[in-house]
Amino acid sequence: MFCRDGAGCIAKRSVYDVKAYNHNKFLLASRVVLDDGTSRSNVVFQSSGNLTPWDAPTR
Repeated sequence: MFCRDGAGCIAKRSVYDVKAYNHNKFLLASRVVLDDGTSRSNVVFQSSGNLTPWDAPTR
């Protein structure tokens, strides 16, 4: 893929006849609490899925 000068590259694909744009999302957290009550510090989460409640069940 060639990218234009001064512009980012975003991959395109078809999903159910809709053109989808694949791109990464990053979540940086100083601390997260897990379901069992334990916590983790300095967490980096990377995904191509959107970080919204609608997208959460599709992990």
